[in-house]
Amino acid sequence: MWDRLKDSVEDIAASSLSSRDKRKHIQEKTARLSGHAIVKPKAPFKILKGMREKAKIRTKRAKEESRISDSVVVVKTGSIAVGTKTKRAKRAKRI
Repeated sequence: MWDRLKDSVEDIAASSLSSRDKRKHIQEKTARLSGHAIVKPKAPFKILKGMREKAKIRTKRAKEESRISDSVVVVKTGSIAVGTKTKRAKRAKRI
């Protein structure tokens, strides 16, 4: 009974959402009930390419500004968690 009441309360709360939020709520609910993850929509290739180019420009600009101002730049590294022995060995050789 609690499950039915909870679902109905959720649905009542979701009825006041906008159409975009309502669709998102329904997708999250179906994902929760089915156990499958929500698939993110993919962006077109030209847009992704432009985003990557802009990111490169931003990093170049940040490096140039840090070089001019003589400040320290923090470089993001990959994850420390490694899945296999060979990857772990390669990482150890690089360090």
